[in-house]
Amino acid sequence: MSLKKTNVSFRITHSDTKKIKRISNRLGIKESEFFRFMVRSTLNQLMLLQDSEVKGVRLLPSVLDIARDLVLMLDFDPDRFDQLLNSGLQLGQRGVDYKDLELLVLAMTNSPCAVFTLSELSEQQVDQNNLTEHLKSYFYKKYLGVSTSDDGLHLTKGLPEDIDRVKQDERTTRLTEIDKEFQEGPCYV
Repeated sequence: MSLKKTNVSFRITHSDTKKIKRISNRLGIKESEFFRFMVRSTLNQLMLLQDSEVKGVRLLPSVLDIARDLVLMLDFDPDRFDQLLNSGLQLGQRGVDYKDLELLVLAMTNSPCAVFTLSELSEQQVDQNNLTEHLKSYFYKKYLGVSTSDDGLHLTKGLPEDIDRVKQDERTTRLTEIDKEFQEGPCYV
């Protein structure tokens, strides 16, 4: 890892500048250290996006973790999610259905339509207050063969072909909990 630093210049709002100063002061660090922290944190969260070979359902857990920010801050719509997840899929790689990407965008904007649609698709009552968790549960079950519950993740069917690579590549998602379940106790199938 190189310790050499590069100067970067960009514009932020006055409001954001004040927030950064307050947080930096509270942490007892320089503003530049806080900027480096924010960049590193974001880069860690987006690690899989650095690998252009990771596509489709293999990228889905990372995208779900940042979907709200992508929609609200970068104006992602279903087409942009489709491009990010499904562009360049190779034979044997599983993509994410466009209708589910539309649902993802609706849910990230807290649309009441998303609650209704997700309730129909998942065949269970969806609460507006937990819409994001219900959506993640729906995606995990449909695409990764994993169901979520209060006590963790559980396999619901045979693993998709790419799940081994998902677990290896994706260090920042809940899929690592599957490994813990295998090591610590029974797996519910």
